Amino acid sequence: MKHFHGTQWQEYVHERVRPRFEQFGELVLSRVLPSFDGINEEAHALERRRYSELVSSLEVREEDMWDAGEAMADLAFDEAMDHAVLLESMRFATLNLYAAALYHLTEQNLIDLPLQILNYSGRHNLRPEKAVSWFKDTIGLDVTSLPSWPLIDELRLVANVVKHGEGGSAEDLRKIRADLFVYPTLRGKVSPIETLRIEASLFGNDFFITKEEFERYHTGIVAFWTELADALPKLTR
Repeated sequence: MKHFHGTQWQEYVHERVRPRFEQFGELVLSRVLPSFDGINEEAHALERRRYSELVSSLEVREEDMWDAGEAMADLAFDEAMDHAVLLESMRFATLNLYAAALYHLTEQNLIDLPLQILNYSGRHNLRPEKAVSWFKDTIGLDVTSLPSWPLIDELRLVANVVKHGEGGSAEDLRKIRADLFVYPTLRGKVSPIETLRIEASLFGNDFFITKEEFERYHTGIVAFWTELADALPKLTR
């Protein structure tokens, strides 16, 4: 590649690429996750409503009403608990999926940027690792040396665990972030090495990305694109 206008592509990344990630994360945090606010309150309301409905449907002798009422209370509580557990699982499933999406959106843009620079609009089979090599071999930028790259690599493992469950990525991720395999309220109370195998990470079980972790990944990926963009002008030739 004889000529590379680094400042032009710095502007492109700042104006076209980075905003996608900023908007993606901000919308997840402001529009998607709030739908899961108030899970406990919703469960308590369900418990009260179901108890009232169940008691009103009772046809028992007066002397049996107390025992029947206790039985209905247990049924209402169990139903509300199941509802709360389901919503909490869906909350973690949502965070897991959007964390994985952050990584794959990064992959897609790492592949697309070289194609934009080359003004190539056809179909291709460019893989992420080949795109990384292209940056280094063609314009002299080792993206793996950027400060935020370790977080990108961690998020790659997260995405693979979310999609595939157990496997090599789960083993590698346990070495650096074993806490992600522990339910958040139990972190620091149980040993991460004692966690069971992953059965349903896509349903928010056995693997838990919290809101705070999603924010960390989102901030790190925005920083990565800033770092990449700001490295381009020095490579102009």
